[in-house]
Amino acid sequence: MKECLIIPLPVLRSATKRSSPDSILLYSRLILHSTESMKTAFLLIAFCSEAVIILKLCILIRTTTSAKIYITPKGWRSMYLDSELNQIKVLQLELSPDSTLLLSGNAFERRIYRCIAHFHELTDNSGHDALPPDFYSSEMNIMFDIFRVNDSEIKKTYNPTMIAERNMQQRVEQSWIAKSCPQSLDKLVCIDKDYGSDEIHNITHYIKNIKRVTKEHLGSNEHPNKIREIWMDKHPDIALKGLVVYDETENYFQGQVRPHPASGQWMLLWDSTKPLTFYKPWMDKNILQPIYDSECDFLIWFMPYKYTELFNATKENYPRIVIMDTRFPRTDFYEYDYSKFTRT
Repeated sequence: MKECLIIPLPVLRSATKRSSPDSILLYSRLILHSTESMKTAFLLIAFCSEAVIILKLCILIRTTTSAKIYITPKGWRSMYLDSELNQIKVLQLELSPDSTLLLSGNAFERRIYRCIAHFHELTDNSGHDALPPDFYSSEMNIMFDIFRVNDSEIKKTYNPTMIAERNMQQRVEQSWIAKSCPQSLDKLVCIDKDYGSDEIHNITHYIKNIKRVTKEHLGSNEHPNKIREIWMDKHPDIALKGLVVYDETENYFQGQVRPHPASGQWMLLWDSTKPLTFYKPWMDKNILQPIYDSECDFLIWFMPYKYTELFNATKENYPRIVIMDTRFPRTDFYEYDYSKFTRT
């Protein structure tokens, strides 16, 4: 066994918790896409309580690939998404007309869509010590940074989920996994032990994290306007400048739901007599106004894990990807009362 492949935790979590067709399809596509290209073994680490769904997925994988599958009751989260290049690969894999909302529907947003579809033509400049932007192409006349946002960061230097992941990674480096699959440490899966905690995962942390990370990508004390002072200085021939947000959170909503009466079912029933509102980050003035006020020409918001059964109940057409033309002011923003929102 030369290498082992792990799918990022949010995909595993989405597929196993909800077992929806969309989630399983995304999960399976990622597995099949990666195993087909790597021709190596596949390691799956999952909760024992999710074994039934995991086994169904394993049967699907085994019938379509030659991958070996391992199941263990404990797990480690994937470091796969620590790489900006891997984030773009997952985005490109999910990119399709059905999954993508072009907010204005104009030719500019269609052009950005085509650029992402041909991400392999971009130059990867996402090294840890490299100056931004992360990706660029003089031929396609585009450059952008990509960053992840989450809802578990309490402050910049304290994220309980990330700390647990790093601790588990250290443990697994001395385990049989590392000995059997020495090239796989960046692909290991860690189950989020605090996933069910609203104290750790909440919309307050989510909004705070978005605003902090966005601000850091737009400017710093040394460079108040990074796009103008660094990006445009490095690539004066490139006109299109943007940000890509990889949103690792699930959905937040405002309204009332009821637990499914069937025992053991992780499902929510929508109370149709009450209004229900889903949080849409691409419409939130509070987090987007700084981007529209900046030198950014476009923004891509990627949300691969926000699927919920409530979409079916409410006929909500919630996109996985939103591409926004940010060159001009907007007048259709929403102003949300975050205190009224809870996790799905």
